[in-house]
Amino acid sequence: MKNCTSDGISLNDWEKVEDLAIEYTNVTLSDSDNSVFREKLNRLLTELEDKYGRLPSLLATEADFILDKKRALSLLKEAYVCALELNDEKNLSYISSSIVEFYNDENNIKLTAFWLEILKKHLINHNDDYLTSIYDDVLVRLCGEGSDCKGN
Repeated sequence: MKNCTSDGISLNDWEKVEDLAIEYTNVTLSDSDNSVFREKLNRLLTELEDKYGRLPSLLATEADFILDKKRALSLLKEAYVCALELNDEKNLSYISSSIVEFYNDENNIKLTAFWLEILKKHLINHNDDYLTSIYDDVLVRLCGEGSDCKGN
């Protein structure tokens, strides 16, 4: 059994990130102030970055929890490049999916389609049902319901 994430963070350290992310999400869903949890998560990510360096998992997680959209996109792109350098297919798939969702939310059809094609290529090497469902949902949005568009 592997004792670290695909980019080298110990599972013990990564579990702390997951636990705080779940707490943050639960607080957010209850319409409570989540700023305390966001700050805790930022501190933990900073500590882990000091320990491991600027790794894709840390950068992408930071992007998920900051409010500044431009900064989030910048972090996602940095995370993607880091994952490329590490040949980390798992993170390449997840990060490209996040970028697809970002551009899709912004209604930027051209860049959504561009990143959707990149996601499609990464899903060949890291098949994941959740990411495939995101791919399929965004493809339907781009091509329209009932279209024979296959993302080719």
